Amino acid sequence: IRIGATTVRDILKEEGLFPDPQKATKTPSIPWTTFVHAHIDSIVSCDFFTKPVLTLGGIRDAYVLAFIHLGSRRVYCSPSTYHPNSEWIMQQARNASMWMEDEGITPRFIIRDRDRKYPDEFDEFWKPDVRCIRIPPRAPKANAFVESFIGSTKREVLNHFVCFSRGQLDYINRVWLKHYHEQQPHRGIGRDNTVLDENFTPNSEGRVHCKTELGGILKSYYREAA
Repeated sequence: IRIGATTVRDILKEEGLFPDPQKATKTPSIPWTTFVHAHIDSIVSCDFFTKPVLTLGGIRDAYVLAFIHLGSRRVYCSPSTYHPNSEWIMQQARNASMWMEDEGITPRFIIRDRDRKYPDEFDEFWKPDVRCIRIPPRAPKANAFVESFIGSTKREVLNHFVCFSRGQLDYINRVWLKHYHEQQPHRGIGRDNTVLDENFTPNSEGRVHCKTELGGILKSYYREAA
């Protein structure tokens, strides 16, 4: 039986036992925000998100595992599954590792939460070159980059759809990721209105056209070639 820290705190409080303030906490040698920004080009964070899917057997939660490289904001999303077991998670770790190699990403740290779905083999898979760091319990802000991406994915895309299959969910995620990488502005990586498409070149001439995807949920604008 695993007992949470808050339960231990409540029990001690009820018994009138209070820790010494000077010994209760230990100030970290470096603030978390400072650590993240100092190693931002070598950190990849990951997390699960779910989407309800209507099936003949009722509503089922489909799980997706997302990895984001903090420095470039590039993202890998796994195919969805109803059963995020150890074998599936390890396969996604291998897929993410190949994706990082293709993108030229060399991580030194993998940030994740304490979700029990991660098997022990997950941390072992990345050794010895990569260290897995588990964030504190109930501290989603410590994994803010991937949490922000998941929030954007749900607000801008998934919340507008009712999915009837995992295939539909995977298609929506693929279209969204392409838009995210090639059209979505990413001001947090240094320059205003920066997009991740390295071949993007601004053009001030030509007629402006609107491109819509996913039934108009996603929109992007481009100029007609002269």
